[in-house]
Amino acid sequence: MNARNNSTAISDKRMLTIYEASQYVGLGTKSTRDYMRKIGAERKFGSRVLFDKNVIDQALDQKESV
Repeated sequence: MNARNNSTAISDKRMLTIYEASQYVGLGTKSTRDYMRKIGAERKFGSRVLFDKNVIDQALDQKESV
């Protein structure tokens, strides 16, 4: 199966690409990348960068409770 044709729902994933993370938080890719770095969700696997959805969820939950 081609990795780009993977139809796994974002809600079922732990690690997200920049495009998936952008969809998840509702921001553009540049704003998302900046936000991911700020909250510490960025994870590097060699040259690949993914974003930890658990960290994103924690940051969003804290934001809502402020």
